[in-house]
Amino acid sequence: MSCDSPFTAMTLEQEGETMLTQENFSSVIDEVMHGAIDMHVHFGPDMPPAADLGVARRLDGLGTARQAKDAGMRAIVIKSHHWPTGALARTLQPLVPEWRSSGR
Repeated sequence: MSCDSPFTAMTLEQEGETMLTQENFSSVIDEVMHGAIDMHVHFGPDMPPAADLGVARRLDGLGTARQAKDAGMRAIVIKSHHWPTGALARTLQPLVPEWRSSGR
């Protein structure tokens, strides 16, 4: 079978596990994210350490927390290159109570 995509057009079984395909990509990613903890998340308006604005952060701390919760993640550790984030994590916790945040 020839295919331009890095994914095959059919689901393949290998040792009892489903291979990643275009058709099941979203559900596999959802499964991977469920319960995950991201140990290194930058949020806006934190500027990157270099002058490259192409990596400017799109979401503020609350938006980042809500997006992580909506993705089924268990927690994130919010980071900044310029200031401590523990107080922000503590502020976000009551706003998204069913989810854990931590600052560093």
